[in-house]
Amino acid sequence: MKEQMEVCPTCGHKFQAGVKVFEGFMARLFVQAVRLSKDATVEWRADRADARSELKKAFLRDVVFSKDLREAGFATRYARIGDLKYWGLLQQEPGHWHAGIYQLTPLAKAFLTGQATIPKRVKVGGGKVLETSQEQIDLKTALGKKWNEIADWISEWREKQP
Repeated sequence: MKEQMEVCPTCGHKFQAGVKVFEGFMARLFVQAVRLSKDATVEWRADRADARSELKKAFLRDVVFSKDLREAGFATRYARIGDLKYWGLLQQEPGHWHAGIYQLTPLAKAFLTGQATIPKRVKVGGGKVLETSQEQIDLKTALGKKWNEIADWISEWREKQP
């Protein structure tokens, strides 16, 4: 990601912004995240700042744990899973999530089934999407030559979806 300094037009605060592209590695990371998603009981603290808070539990569908990605072979760059939120493919609800716990969005499922496209590039800064490209991309195009390696798995996944 090429970064440059931007200035907020509202407050004048300077921050770094850069463009992220959805292709190659990001596409494979997305597919791996979907593969490792599962129904799971997730625990989080009611107030993470207070270590004495009781843990609360929730049963969630389509949960992805970044530690599972690390263990599955994305050891050097698994932390980039959080970037998938910029395309709306994963979500984290502030107040209810620990770092490293994500959930697939309806857009992620539509994207995997070929029913949706996403912007090829997003410009981000300060943890927010500042701009999206007009150019759209589908998963098959993003995966390129890797599509042949995982097309069978994607077909099986599509058949299992309601």
